[in-house]
Amino acid sequence: MNHSTNSLTLADAARMMREALRDRSYRATPLGLEVARYYRWKKNEWGATADTLRDYEAILAKLALDHADLELLASNRLSARSACASSSTTAGVTERHEPARR
Repeated sequence: MNHSTNSLTLADAARMMREALRDRSYRATPLGLEVARYYRWKKNEWGATADTLRDYEAILAKLALDHADLELLASNRLSARSACASSSTTAGVTERHEPARR
């Protein structure tokens, strides 16, 4: 590992990640693009409250930043979108379809 005087410290990296949430630059990552699409869907189609959007965006932005070096496969994007579109909602509550436990 190269320890030069101008290397990035963990504190610097933490500040950069917090700033990426504030200025929404996390959306420039491959996963961040999908997060932005989901955020818009959650806001416009699902009708999420401002508090819900804030909570979702914080954790999804962290996910996008933690995996900024990864690319999504086209088939994964289609699967994620179709899963969002086909989720059942009743009175604003999303039902989870979990496998039966034995």
